[in-house]
Amino acid sequence: SVVARQIARDNPSEMFATVLCGVIDVHIGTLSLASAGHDPPAVLRADGRVDRPPMETGAALGFDAEAEYPEWHLRLKAGDAVVCW
Repeated sequence: SVVARQIARDNPSEMFATVLCGVIDVHIGTLSLASAGHDPPAVLRADGRVDRPPMETGAALGFDAEAEYPEWHLRLKAGDAVVCW
């Protein structure tokens, strides 16, 4: 990504950032996420269950200028909540 290249290119202090970026389509109930070294979210289902689905992640921003960030997709139902930290 552009951000990964910018941070990795000029980073003498070797700083990094984990990032979780997503889009929710409230009309059809889909969640699309990509992770740069960030923990996956918890999905609180309307029936009280808590799901911690496995999510593939790319490198944290600042480590690898050419890292790939795979997308993860999930269907949400009415009353579900997504908790990210």
